[in-house]
Amino acid sequence: TEEEDKKELERLSKNDAGADIDAMKQEFTNIINIMEEYKSIEVSWDVLLQLLPKMMPRYYTIASSARLSPTKVRIAISLSDYNSPKGKRFFGITSEYLHRIFSTGFDTGSKPDAASRIFIKDSLFKYPEDPKTPVIMCGPGTGVVPFIAFAEDREYLKANDADIELGDATLFFGCKEDNEDYIYKEEISEFLGDNRLSKVHEAFSRQQDKKVYVQDLIRENAEQVREALMDKNGQFFICG
Repeated sequence: TEEEDKKELERLSKNDAGADIDAMKQEFTNIINIMEEYKSIEVSWDVLLQLLPKMMPRYYTIASSARLSPTKVRIAISLSDYNSPKGKRFFGITSEYLHRIFSTGFDTGSKPDAASRIFIKDSLFKYPEDPKTPVIMCGPGTGVVPFIAFAEDREYLKANDADIELGDATLFFGCKEDNEDYIYKEEISEFLGDNRLSKVHEAFSRQQDKKVYVQDLIRENAEQVREALMDKNGQFFICG
């Protein structure tokens, strides 16, 4: 209703206001910020709710085997916590919600129930039906998560048949630094100790002068990869 507000909003809608729009994006400007800035905006709630986009679901990869733990689902969450160029602090919507549930007593049992609307999508990652099939798993960064479930699948198979013959399970894992980003380090070490994983090749890209990535390790172990895939009819999985 104020002429100055109207003119400024019309200016921002034009192509030549790109630099201002980019600056607003860097500050993660949302509809509430706009309405606080331009107080003469008058819009009814029903119209506003029709205009607002629906919040999209957040997908997390399952890090547990449905066979080993049929009634539980374990997921890996990266907590988003960042500052805008002007110093405004933002948190990831879903990760902060789950973190708040966990930190207010859910982990100690003092809060037995926390209801959330969730659903499970069918996975493209399925451990081979023939347990003797070799698997090559490539997990750069958080892409390692489904292969934790694969290792648990192998644990389940071994627990149900002590004489079962399992094919080699080789993991190529990469992250920036060993002591910061290697979130499943202890578990992967345990998996190696009891053959839930046969070999693990680790690439820490920022830990030395020369950057090393998973593709470099695959190249170094090309003959092993070729043999598993071509000679033994193995399967190759990559997530990331």
